[in-house]
Amino acid sequence: MTIAKSTKAALLSLVATCALAACGGGGDGGGTAATPFPVQGGWEGTATTGEVVQAIVLEDGTLWAIAGPSSGGSFYPSDLYQGTLQATNGSLSSSNLRGYDFSTGAAISGSISGSYVAGTSMSLTATPAGSGSGIGVNVIAAQTANYDYNQAAQLAAIAGSWPGFFSSSESGTVSVQSNGSFSATTSRGCQITGTAAARASGKNVFNVSLTFGAAPCALPGATGSGIAVITRSGTTSQLAVAVTTPDRAFGGAFFGRR
Repeated sequence: MTIAKSTKAALLSLVATCALAACGGGGDGGGTAATPFPVQGGWEGTATTGEVVQAIVLEDGTLWAIAGPSSGGSFYPSDLYQGTLQATNGSLSSSNLRGYDFSTGAAISGSISGSYVAGTSMSLTATPAGSGSGIGVNVIAAQTANYDYNQAAQLAAIAGSWPGFFSSSESGTVSVQSNGSFSATTSRGCQITGTAAARASGKNVFNVSLTFGAAPCALPGATGSGIAVITRSGTTSQLAVAVTTPDRAFGGAFFGRR
């Protein structure tokens, strides 16, 4: 997979460049079979900066989101966000938010506060550490036409070759085998290997783990983990992969189409 500028963005995924799924929805609290996490699923909307925001919240409350400008009907993701949400009685919070610029992959810490209507909408404020002001984000449950969060992920859907990009200046093709193992060599010569596997939750999300090769990779021998999703846009399939390093110091994304 790839790295945002020179590989420091350890291949993150999350939401592809098209609409995501509707929420799983369910009561308040967190992630058991009896009380599903109330905001799990796919989300899309905008920030007060004018950027488009697309996100997935997993059944355990883990948030993966991307943001970036939109022009001419196309979405240009530029930032990744990852953290753990707490959701209770209509209130949302996170104390461990990390933001990653695709150009460097380095992390900025922050927090989230806000509210939600289960299965319908979230209104959030993301505040960088040490800052007195935050960025507002309003999202609604995404449509299921292009991505169904509640449909179990299938390895057959991810197998094959995915040409795409890791950053605005680094491209490559990710080749996925039928058993979920994958490999890639970026346009800068960084070799990456790893595996993808359907999540045990039965939702339409893959768990991803990877290892960077030797130089010229910017993080030689480093490992990363995260998620991958496949969405549809007409007759085109889109793969988005998002990962962070174990210490969450670096993160990045790969976006491919076929």
